Amino acid sequence: MNFAVRTISPPCKIQCILYLNPASCQVWQTPYKTKQPRREGAPVGDGGHPIAVTDADFEQVVLGASVPVLVDFWAAWCGPCWMIAPVVETLAQEFAGRALFAKLDMDTNSITAQRYGVRSIPTLIYFHRGREVDRVVGVQPVHVLRQKLELLL
Repeated sequence: MNFAVRTISPPCKIQCILYLNPASCQVWQTPYKTKQPRREGAPVGDGGHPIAVTDADFEQVVLGASVPVLVDFWAAWCGPCWMIAPVVETLAQEFAGRALFAKLDMDTNSITAQRYGVRSIPTLIYFHRGREVDRVVGVQPVHVLRQKLELLL
């Protein structure tokens, strides 16, 4: 069994996945592709992946969504945020077309985080019809996050 951890490669600031095979103690690295932030004026679509939102477009994208939205408040330096990221990605694929998944980087978008009282990360906030309906702080199993989302559908 291999273990994977996402990290940022210090010399070039590229996000990577580090794989560890405990049996052989081998470690190898591969690039990790993230969905690029949405261009201004581009249509909002989930495509089965979380989209990046900012302070500038949060209201339009999240609060104006016609489907439930799960927003992951995260930061690049946060280890637990990297642990929850694959779970959010899995849910985004599972609920594609029925819910929207967004990620808000707190280091560059602190206004929205302050507005919603986010003090610890990762924080996942569920929105429905433009209002916060639930919140989870810290790393949670996928079934807990799935169950909360299914209640909104």
